[in-house]
Amino acid sequence: MKNGDIESCDYVFLGNYIDRGKNSLEVICILLALKLKFPESIYLLRGAHEDKQVNQDEGLGLECHQRLNEDIGDPNSVFQNLNKVFEYLPLAAVINQKILCIHSGIG
Repeated sequence: MKNGDIESCDYVFLGNYIDRGKNSLEVICILLALKLKFPESIYLLRGAHEDKQVNQDEGLGLECHQRLNEDIGDPNSVFQNLNKVFEYLPLAAVINQKILCIHSGIG
């Protein structure tokens, strides 16, 4: 087994891919590209910032407006479409019926 080889290991990402710096768009694009290329090895869970109300106020909305010069209220905007994708992300994953993976913990 090669260390770090995506085809030989599974990777679970626990959310909050956006609103953590100036490159939210690049981060989410690379993660979505990895999921498309390696659908059986990459797992993306939904974090608190993959919520439209949170990411509109915390950074993604502003980043899309400034960097893409878009109206984030437009239903066809990158902002709106990313948030549609986020709605499909699972909140949790279970590994080998033993390990519960979630973002941030159980409330």
